[in-house]
Amino acid sequence: MTPRRRYGLIPILLAATPVVGASPGPAEPPLSPARAEIGRPAPDFVLTDLDGGSHRLTERRGRIVVLEWTNHECPAVNHLYDTGTIAGARATVENEPVEWLLVDSSHFCTRRAAEIRRWRDRREIHHPYLLDAEGTVGRLYDASRTPQVFVIDAQGVLAYVGAVADRHGEVNYLAGALKALLHGSDVTPTYVRPRGCSVKYATSPPGTETQRSYAAAAAHARSGDFAAALDDLRRSLAAGHARPSDVLVDSAFDALRADDRARVRLRELLGSHAVESSITLVAAGEPGEPMIVSGVVRTREGDAVPGALVYVYHTDARGIYSARGDGDPRLFGYLRTGPDGEFELKTIRPASYPGMNVDQHMHFVITAAGHQDKRTRLGFSDDPYWQRRTPGTWVAKVTIGDDGVARCRHDLVIDR
Repeated sequence: MTPRRRYGLIPILLAATPVVGASPGPAEPPLSPARAEIGRPAPDFVLTDLDGGSHRLTERRGRIVVLEWTNHECPAVNHLYDTGTIAGARATVENEPVEWLLVDSSHFCTRRAAEIRRWRDRREIHHPYLLDAEGTVGRLYDASRTPQVFVIDAQGVLAYVGAVADRHGEVNYLAGALKALLHGSDVTPTYVRPRGCSVKYATSPPGTETQRSYAAAAAHARSGDFAAALDDLRRSLAAGHARPSDVLVDSAFDALRADDRARVRLRELLGSHAVESSITLVAAGEPGEPMIVSGVVRTREGDAVPGALVYVYHTDARGIYSARGDGDPRLFGYLRTGPDGEFELKTIRPASYPGMNVDQHMHFVITAAGHQDKRTRLGFSDDPYWQRRTPGTWVAKVTIGDDGVARCRHDLVIDR
């Protein structure tokens, strides 16, 4: 890519329209064309943060600004925080005139504000976290991945776009761009292709029929009209307004998921619309110890398998799959691996079958074009019964974080 590549394609002038995200009011002098282009003034916008504060980009003129597109559920984002790559870039500008703004253009960010606050606090992030649920600002900047950064110099000119660091974390492009600007040097490179999760944009405008379909589905599920709820969910999922994990974490659908007959249809529906590499299987009120399982789907030769469909299910905190029996689990989810084969699932730790000395475990079914289907189980090294596991079960090491969440990382291996 050349420094003159245009990111946005919508020819909107700030002089003729309200600033993105702002309330209608008198037009202001044009500050920049409403598209992101390296080497030109960055488009102005106004967004609200998690705590209700309003933030306008041009109010930060005179300071370097970092726009960090993020998604708290994205494994690639969390990896950069776990490895200290983000912290390393921030350390280079400590006590310098640099402002950091996180931007979340996920269509679900407003609905999951409480969950995002917990993630932000656990990560000890003190910068504003801006919500762009309509995706207006994300599309204006053509943000395509999380993580992805846009660095704006003190004159308001876009100086760098792309990846935070290289694949192995050895070259921190963001830190390099910031150092160059602080020392008055040219930024090079000005663009590096970002990697990670796709930005989960809403595919339908707010207030459209597909958005109303999701609300109607929730209302039907609460009233017990499961057939109508599933029909409305199908429309919402097909339009891309809702994602499978939206349904799994929404307590409005608890009764639907608990119904034996409706759950079978729900499973088929969510499986056919799986798009996320990071999913949550349980609603906030689900009893049990919180657990996060992450890893990469790869071949025996070590090659990552992007776009693999992963179906996972397990028992609840009582060791029970469902009232009907083993073959119809209540706690389940579908995901598709990301560009680097990565996946992440948030759930509760499964319990052993009641009255049986059976290891705690999760079931996985993995399918990918050009590869053999794989059915396997994942157990946990701190389970006293793991030595009695079923042959072929993988075992992962479990660590407990300061937040009380159990975490384990394990790659799922499939054959070509």
